[in-house]
Amino acid sequence: MKIVDSDLNVEAVLGALDIKTVESRGSWHDCLCPLHQENNPSFSVNLENGGWICRHGEETGQ
Repeated sequence: MKIVDSDLNVEAVLGALDIKTVESRGSWHDCLCPLHQENNPSFSVNLENGGWICRHGEETGQ
């Protein structure tokens, strides 16, 4: 799945999907995963390039 194109604001997409950042490290933001229910953040998204990873299900994309 590709969530970034040159005109897309990744932060706006996260907000529209009600995905809230729990912790951030530079351009990487850790969130609760929108792909499954959880209490601890296993989903990370890079706000610069749109890359993402779910460490629970080991899925990735850009």
